[in-house]
Amino acid sequence: LAGVAAAALAAERAMPPDRIAWARPLRPGDENELSILGWDADTAWVAIEMGGPGMGIVPADKLAELPSRALDGEMVRRASVDARGLERVVPSAEAHMRARSLARIGASFEILGAATALTDLAVRYTNDREQFGRPLSEFQALQHLLSECQVDLAALSSLCDAALEEWSANGASELAAAAKSLAGRAGRRIAQRTLQCMGAIAFTEEHAHHRFARRIHTLDAWFGTSSELERELGAAIRANRRAPHGIEIWHPGPR
Repeated sequence: LAGVAAAALAAERAMPPDRIAWARPLRPGDENELSILGWDADTAWVAIEMGGPGMGIVPADKLAELPSRALDGEMVRRASVDARGLERVVPSAEAHMRARSLARIGASFEILGAATALTDLAVRYTNDREQFGRPLSEFQALQHLLSECQVDLAALSSLCDAALEEWSANGASELAAAAKSLAGRAGRRIAQRTLQCMGAIAFTEEHAHHRFARRIHTLDAWFGTSSELERELGAAIRANRRAPHGIEIWHPGPR
């Protein structure tokens, strides 16, 4: 995802995108401490989101790693850097928006995968586990929870597919934002419902639930959170009086 988000910068500087990590300041306006997505042994450069147009870029060997505070410490790392050494780059606005849209779509698909895995775990658990002499899957309350998970998965899958199709046709900035917003919201709901279905075992470190739940919450925080994107889309709809292509809006009729 980091290389996807940095594709415009990579093209501008003739860099391989898979060697660029993506970062943002831990505190707005202070680029000395960063939260970094996709930083590994092969990373050569780190692109940094900054206020205003453009972004910062710094060689990866200038970073000093700090203990990660992220829910998913394997995915997001933390580092300090001397912000005075940052180079500011302003890639094409259109190319940057397309790269950011594709990163949002990619994050949405990854959340979809994690949420699907959680639902599969819960389905298997409720089929195998018995209580009061019958499988948990026969209890209506759990059936409702799992049915709601499937509804969210179906909606998210359709929207992700639509956003990717639109992006491939040189559009989709609004659909990409809608997909990312729904992914964060639906993914967190599914994580909570499946936790309820599996009960105490899913709270433990040895159970797989937390791995997928951590990934969902972490991805929701990058490239716009579900709540941030909802507000942005709502403001755009109010200003333009139209919905993104492929999405219908209900208009109340006259009383």
